[in-house]
Amino acid sequence: MNQLLQYPWASYKLNPIKLTLNSLEANWHRLHIGNSEKYPSTAALTEITQQFPILAASIGSTSLNEISLKLQSGWLNFHQGNYQEATKTGLSVGLLGLNLASKSMAIYATHLEPNESLKLNLFLEAVKLADHAIEVMPTNPDAHYNKGYALGRYSQGISITKALAEGHGKEVRRSLEKTLELSPEHAEAQVAFGTYHAEIIDQVGKLVASISYGANKDSSLKHFRSAIRIAPDFPIAYTQYADGLLMMFGPSKLKDAQNLYDKAASSLIFDAMEQLDRQAAIDELAEIQ
Repeated sequence: MNQLLQYPWASYKLNPIKLTLNSLEANWHRLHIGNSEKYPSTAALTEITQQFPILAASIGSTSLNEISLKLQSGWLNFHQGNYQEATKTGLSVGLLGLNLASKSMAIYATHLEPNESLKLNLFLEAVKLADHAIEVMPTNPDAHYNKGYALGRYSQGISITKALAEGHGKEVRRSLEKTLELSPEHAEAQVAFGTYHAEIIDQVGKLVASISYGANKDSSLKHFRSAIRIAPDFPIAYTQYADGLLMMFGPSKLKDAQNLYDKAASSLIFDAMEQLDRQAAIDELAEIQ
């Protein structure tokens, strides 16, 4: 872990996100429209430490107010694309910062880390952090989602076929199912589950995908459509839906995919992650036009 945090992470080079600590809470709902993370107020932290006593025991003499301020700063860095600082902040506050650290590390690895070996190591470390979060907060939906997301991205990095052979596919599925069991309106999990079905069908064919992994086209489409219903301005929902259509149906859905990329490319963005997703859609359009 220390080694992964000591080298300089690639910087976020798109337009700066206009967000401050003072505006973070007011924009929190939209910033987290895709997940279930609560604004880290002292009241919210008090509630979660009462729900999971191990968290209360872990903070020692540090006040929840102090942790609240650190987490607000950490999430501000996350939303502005300062993923290394966000990760460090999450780790610095202990168990209450595990979700922030895991998510920051995985999003950085997905979009900005140029070294493939380091990228894979970052995903694996993000999975470990999420596993730890699940241990101490077993009913926290974002802990399960963060594991599914990071492990899914790791699987893409080593190839879906290899990941399936190593059993990662079923582990990703369990993580996403648990997320949606705990939080059915979790748009990011809906997107990831739609991609899960599409990628397995693309790699092993619809018959094996259905029999061995419970993956099918109807479920993929249902998850993508649910994500768009929940978060209609969320660019990643459109880009992943478009990718999924092309994986499952090929060139026959090219026009539909192009329309989805168009929606993502023209979407309003509220933080760095969404800006990176929108840029990915713009790049996809340039390749297919």
